Amino acid sequence: MRITIKGQVTIPQEIRDKAGFRPGTEVDFVIGD
Repeated sequence: MRITIKGQVTIPQEIRDKAGFRPGTEVDFVIGD
């Protein structure tokens, strides 16, 4: 995945389908060490 100049991340369609993400779905990022 890449981050745009505006800070947006595009999640690949395959991942969105498997995770059940739809427009408006909120996601959290977990930062690991």
